[in-house]
Amino acid sequence: MTFCSRPRSRSEPMSGLPAMRSRLARGATRIRCRVAAAGLAMVLAVLVSCIARAEHAGPGSSAEHESYVLVASPDVQLAGVSAADVGRLLLGQRRYWRSGQQVVILLPASGSAARRYLLERVFRMGEADYRRHTLGQLYRGEIEYAPKAVLSDGEALQYVTSGHGALALVPATASFPNDTHVLRIDGKLPGDPGYLLSH
Repeated sequence: MTFCSRPRSRSEPMSGLPAMRSRLARGATRIRCRVAAAGLAMVLAVLVSCIARAEHAGPGSSAEHESYVLVASPDVQLAGVSAADVGRLLLGQRRYWRSGQQVVILLPASGSAARRYLLERVFRMGEADYRRHTLGQLYRGEIEYAPKAVLSDGEALQYVTSGHGALALVPATASFPNDTHVLRIDGKLPGDPGYLLSH
């Protein structure tokens, strides 16, 4: 005798379909959890990197917390300059010392904290604005050549102490040779109340 199974009607539920849906839902949940975990790991990695850079930089390493000084060559016969003269000297608007000797400007390296401080706090302009200012001076014949940009504070101090009529802006925490000629600004030095180049 032969027995034949009855065909399943369309109205009867398929026993495998709910299980498949359940497996797909669990799989999607696991994928979302993994994506969320990966995103959180990336955020934590960025935060750790930022904290490490901040700790490596240490306090007082940014332009906002550093004091700066003007150093001049030993043959510059001045004890100091006025606050108004600081910008004029470094911008090449005042080209000669009182003795008639030409001012030789040494600028901090591009991208350095000292350079940012000079542009933002002294010149009140951006890098592009300063370049246009210098090109204008060259075009009008007000200066013969663009100011030299040194690679480090040590190089600036070396040029200043061995040169003639040179002027540079360096951090007050730099290692100064014994014969360094630091100019007072309005009679003040770093640490004095109201010193111009301290923020």
